Amino acid sequence: VLKYMGADALKRIVENAEPYTPSEL
Repeated sequence: VLKYMGADALKRIVENAEPYTPSEL
């Protein structure tokens, strides 16, 4: 569950940070 939540939060951060869009993550 923690892993899924972390991935979801990270995905949201990546989506919100469009100027960065780190392909590595």
